[in-house]
Amino acid sequence: MQGAVRLWNLAAADVSRASVLLQQHHARIDQIVVPDARRMVTKDAKGEVRLWNLAADDVASSPAALRHSNSRIDQLELAADGRRLVTGDTTGEVRLWDLAAANVAGSSVSLPGAPVGDLAVENFCPTIVAWRPRMTKATSDCGA
Repeated sequence: MQGAVRLWNLAAADVSRASVLLQQHHARIDQIVVPDARRMVTKDAKGEVRLWNLAADDVASSPAALRHSNSRIDQLELAADGRRLVTGDTTGEVRLWDLAAANVAGSSVSLPGAPVGDLAVENFCPTIVAWRPRMTKATSDCGA
């Protein structure tokens, strides 16, 4: 089924009956990131990103939509600590999301004029490196 993810509870006595279908996307899902047992991030081919609360009683009911200003998200990268997610879009906007926050909101950095080619998160600082041909921009929370 296009735009859907099936989630199984592997701790259930009968795993074949212990699943839920998550259907909030409108296109083929092309990336899934699971930072921990409580959260899952999905991205579809149209650039829609959803943050799922796996600890909720009804997981399928209300995923948070992670959005950029006016463009689709093409890239996402998870920090090794599982707390931060970085997204990049077709206009050059890069956004840092704190997935552990009660109200998930992203702070943005801009590389105007072209899509973000790739993202990396250095976890010791943290530093975000966004890349596209002939341009690299790094931003840091370390004050350096």
